Amino acid sequence: MFCKDSSVIKCLVSLAFQEYLTSLDIVHRDLACRNILIGENKSLKISDFGMSRVVSGDDIYVKTTKGRLPWKWMAIESIINREFTHSSDVWSYGVTLWEIATLGKEEQSWLANFKKGLYQHCSKF
Repeated sequence: MFCKDSSVIKCLVSLAFQEYLTSLDIVHRDLACRNILIGENKSLKISDFGMSRVVSGDDIYVKTTKGRLPWKWMAIESIINREFTHSSDVWSYGVTLWEIATLGKEEQSWLANFKKGLYQHCSKF
C-alpha cells in the first residue's frame, strides 16, 4: 500500500539532496532509510558518510578491500564488480524511495534471491 500523505511526498522531493551530493563529486555508497535523519519541520538530512568517497565526474570508485557492504541497496554492477559511481547511488536512492513508499516492505523475493546469489558468488573473490 502506498502512502498518500502529502508529508511523504515532501520527503521524496527533499531526498533530491542526492543531486547535491553528485554536484560535490561525492559517492555515498550507503544511501538507505536507516541513514536519513528527520529533523524539525520534517527536514531530511542524509547521514553516515563513513563509506563515502570523492569521485570526480564519470570516474568509478572500485572497492579493493574486503568488508561488509549493504548489498540489498547496491546496484548490480556494485555487487558484481565492486564498482561505485553516481549511478550506483541513484540505484540506492531508488531502493530508498521504495522503502519509503512501501513503509519498509521487503523487495520482491525473486529479486532478493537473485541479488543474494550474486552477493554469495562475488564474495568468494
